Amino acid sequence: MASRVPWPEVQIPARPLRENVPGLHPDDIAPPILRRIQKHFPEAAAFVDLALVQLLKSFSCSLPAAFSQQLLRTWTNAWCTSSRLHEASALPCLFGFVGFPDNLKHYLRCPILWRVISSCDRLPILCADLEILSITKQDFLTALRLVVACSSYHTFKNPSSLGIVSFLQQGASLEVEKMVREVVRQQFISALSLSDLGQHCPNKFVGKYVLIFPAVGDRGVVACPRV
Repeated sequence: MASRVPWPEVQIPARPLRENVPGLHPDDIAPPILRRIQKHFPEAAAFVDLALVQLLKSFSCSLPAAFSQQLLRTWTNAWCTSSRLHEASALPCLFGFVGFPDNLKHYLRCPILWRVISSCDRLPILCADLEILSITKQDFLTALRLVVACSSYHTFKNPSSLGIVSFLQQGASLEVEKMVREVVRQQFISALSLSDLGQHCPNKFVGKYVLIFPAVGDRGVVACPRV
């Protein structure tokens, strides 16, 4: 049996390859984000351009990685709603706002969700989509709210959504809102307990806001004492 002729070894210079990679595969997520915003938030599209999204990218990178992931998930309409995933049976609003669908456009304005969030951080409910999305209002507290909204939704959606729908069908909307309050409270605590939060924000800043957030007790919202 004839022996195989070995393939000649090809030496690929590492430096030219590294230099060419950015040109072949540019690492710029801003244009795709802009296209997603224009597609899924058409009413706000006229007020968003590439320069603003570049600032948004910088703002996102200044936050903890867990925040950036949830913000990107929202800006690109990547919540796992039954509407987006084209599930066989479309769900109603999981926070109990009767007559509204399970989709991101509704959740950005859901009165129940944002009333509960506002009761936790004592900040007013925002009205403009671009502010709610932390696109034109690029600050820590606005981003925190959006992160809490996103994580609260996905906590509700998996795996408890069918139980919540059953509660709603029985007219137990008050029970659902109590559940929403507890989930939102836990998501605020989780977000403010991230180990790398202090790496992205001054310790004085973090300490200030950790202290002023209220705690949701068994009977509602009570303010935390200032220290």
